[in-house]
Amino acid sequence: MDLNQDGYNDLMIYESLNMHGQLHPRVFLSNKAGRLRYRPDLSIFNLCYDTITKHVVSFYVGGAYSEHSKNTYTWENDSLRLIRGASLKIVSPEEGSILTFYTGKDKKPYKTFDKNAEELWDTAVFEQIPNIDCKTSLE
Repeated sequence: MDLNQDGYNDLMIYESLNMHGQLHPRVFLSNKAGRLRYRPDLSIFNLCYDTITKHVVSFYVGGAYSEHSKNTYTWENDSLRLIRGASLKIVSPEEGSILTFYTGKDKKPYKTFDKNAEELWDTAVFEQIPNIDCKTSLE
């Protein structure tokens, strides 16, 4: 996969799944000489490159009563810049949940929904971004 779209194939090696089944990659970017450079700052959970929108997306699903997130990044120079994202914090079945939409590296919130926010989670977060198959295969 050419993760940063510089014309050189990069390498992602996935660690074992965490307790919630999330994929955590070790990212190595290649250069003109064909050498790979380890980039710990790019080791983001469930990292995928969307060839249609040219964005890098990631998501994290925590436990039953924890925080879940979905993020979209773009390349800026040699690093990823957070464009937008959302987090869903499930408080409890009685108290409901909180869905927060945010932008920028400081994750500045711009919209929040209370109570039954799970109903919006799958449909309202990234409507313009297609479903991405994050499966990899060895060739």
